Amino acid sequence: MWSLEKPRQDKRGRKWHFAYWHEGPRDLRVDHPQQLFYWDDRQIEYGVVLFARDKTVRYSSIRNWIEKLVADPELRKRHYASLRFPVQRFYLKNGFHAG
Repeated sequence: MWSLEKPRQDKRGRKWHFAYWHEGPRDLRVDHPQQLFYWDDRQIEYGVVLFARDKTVRYSSIRNWIEKLVADPELRKRHYASLRFPVQRFYLKNGFHAG
C-alpha cells in the first residue's frame, strides 16, 4: 500500500518528495514491510529507508523520519539507494529489495 506525502522544502529551497510503502507483516516474502522512499525535484538525490521486519514503525515516526531526511544530508547519504522512477510503479508489489 502506498502513501504519497506532501513535498517538503529544505533550508536551501530544494523540494523533497516522499512515498511511504507498507505491506502487512503476514507476507514473509517481503524483508522490509515498511519503506520510506525519498527524492528531490530533479531526481538527483534519492534513496529509501528500510525498516526491519521485527519493528513496527508508527506513522508519527515516519513523519519524524521525513523531517530528519529533509534537514540532514548525511542521513540521506546513509540511505542512498539506486531507484527507478516512478517508484510507485517499479516497487508496487514487493517494495524495494536491497542487493
